Amino acid sequence: MTITLSDKGNQKEIKKSDLDKFFSFYCKLKKNTKGIVVGAHNGNWGHWTQPILDKDTKCIIIEGSKPQFDNLTENYKEYNNCTLLNEVVTVDGGDIEWHTGGDGYTDSVIKQVNQRFLKDEEITTEIRKSISINKLIEEYNYQGYDWLHTDIEGYDAEFIMGLKYLPKFIIFENEHSKFIGTYEPCINHLKNLNYEIIEYGIDTLAIKQ
Repeated sequence: MTITLSDKGNQKEIKKSDLDKFFSFYCKLKKNTKGIVVGAHNGNWGHWTQPILDKDTKCIIIEGSKPQFDNLTENYKEYNNCTLLNEVVTVDGGDIEWHTGGDGYTDSVIKQVNQRFLKDEEITTEIRKSISINKLIEEYNYQGYDWLHTDIEGYDAEFIMGLKYLPKFIIFENEHSKFIGTYEPCINHLKNLNYEIIEYGIDTLAIKQ
C-alpha cells in the first residue's frame, strides 16, 4: 500500500484531524489489520479509537495504571476485537520504577515527565514488574502487525528504538521525548529504517516506505 503526503516547503505537515482520518482510512482499506496501543489511558480518545470502535482492526490495548485500566475495561468490554492488558511494557522487561500522581495523565517510567507538572511530594514511586514488548509481540503472534500507537509519557522514543518487530506505521506522542532529548535519535533511527516522518504538534506519524 503506497501512501503519499504533500510537502509544504521542506516541512512535511499533517493536520491532527487528518491523522484520525488517515488511521481510519488505512484500517478500512486494508482488511484484517492488527495493531498495538501502548498507553491507552481510559480509551476515551486517541487516533486509534475510531477504527477499533468501528471494528475495522484487531488490537492489543495496554495500559499500565490500574484506575485507568478499570475504566478502559468498562469502555471496551463489548469489543471482541480487542485484547486488554493491564501491564507496564518496556523494551527489556523486568522490574522498573513506576511514577504516578495527579489525575494519572503523566504516569510513566520517566520521573522527569511527572516532575514537569507535579511537585515531588505529589509523585508516588513504586517498583513494578514490566513485560518486554518484543516478547509480548511473539507471545501474541503479532510479528506482522500493521500499526503501533504509543502515548507513554516520554518513554515513546526509547520504546520505539527497542522494537525488534516494526509495523507499517507508528503514531506516537513526541512532546516529552523532545523534552528529555530522546526524540531526534528516534527520528534518525526511523529514517534509517526507511520511514517517512510527518510531524504535527505533539504527534508524530512514521510511515514505512
